[in-house]
Amino acid sequence: MKTKLFILLCSAFLFGACTGDYIQPTSTEDGGRSTRSSNPGICMTQDSVLQFSDVKTLYAVLFKLMDMETEEERFEYMRRLVPGFVSLKEKYIRALEDVDSLVNTEEDLELFKQRHPEFYYANEGEDIGFYLPMEEQEYAYFTSSSGNIEIAGQKLNMITTPSYERLKEEGLTYSKYDKTIKYRDFNTRSDFPSVIDEPYETFNFPNSRIKEVPKGTMFTSNWILNEAENRKFKVEARRDIQKVRWPGGAFLWEGRLHVELSFRKKVKVGWINYSSRTESTIMMKNIGESNFHVSTQQNRNGRSDHDIFLPIPCSETINSGTYWYTYPTLVCQASIKYQGFSDKMDFNWRLKGAYCTSPGKLSVVTRWPGE
Repeated sequence: MKTKLFILLCSAFLFGACTGDYIQPTSTEDGGRSTRSSNPGICMTQDSVLQFSDVKTLYAVLFKLMDMETEEERFEYMRRLVPGFVSLKEKYIRALEDVDSLVNTEEDLELFKQRHPEFYYANEGEDIGFYLPMEEQEYAYFTSSSGNIEIAGQKLNMITTPSYERLKEEGLTYSKYDKTIKYRDFNTRSDFPSVIDEPYETFNFPNSRIKEVPKGTMFTSNWILNEAENRKFKVEARRDIQKVRWPGGAFLWEGRLHVELSFRKKVKVGWINYSSRTESTIMMKNIGESNFHVSTQQNRNGRSDHDIFLPIPCSETINSGTYWYTYPTLVCQASIKYQGFSDKMDFNWRLKGAYCTSPGKLSVVTRWPGE
């Protein structure tokens, strides 16, 4: 996390380390008392500002939140940790839930903006979506609408106007330039040829996470438009590799199929993000295998981008002292039910293979789950 925020937090930590081993939580300006957390290094002021004794305490909570599967688990954990605290992230998710029933006209949208002035509203072409007003969105779990937080005695405000280009890079925005097909014309198809004979592409293991392997290899269904319901839906898929901790404490590179489900609702002036439900069953196999590996049903309920991560294996071979790590061409099928459409949809796609060479052995997951 080598970002401006990370530098600020480190500065706060260093300041705290120079002024004492522990910074006593401060009282509110009007003399109100702080709310103690179950963690002795955290408390909340009367105006809902969380105070952390140091950066290490904050990151310990952040990493625990990131290990949880659902937003509701994270919100419940924060409520138990600091009774009475409601994060900006939770307010954002609740606002997304309100969009479907409250926002149908341009007037509805203006009233919604008045009720929720704390969010960033895009107004970029047909994108009228709203987003968290901070660059490092993980920290919305630790701030209220004010964006204030205190670490090692240093007061920080996390609120910034996010770059729309960065939101676009993270796949959070709506783009009218993506191809759109009508729901009634939709049928199962693959954007990749049935036989892939091009050479595999290359990748390496430079950091703790690789979001695409290789960059640019991605399946997209493009937007599927249901004109009757004023809804759009899209499936995108790519490989994702991350270093994960395994039982016993070892860290291994784990390949995953990353499937992203996106949807939008039409309001007269554009397309807005909101909260909905999806149910998915995904089957995968490496090219050359006879049987598919079937995932358990993936149910998601929440904001307009549902992320599914399913482990996939990497093959390891040795040739003349060089280690070769290969993700073969991946053959996928998905059956998806989206709350905004009446029928279940089926998708087929392939992701071309990629390989990496190394002079030494790497710790990489080489088997399908359960094998």
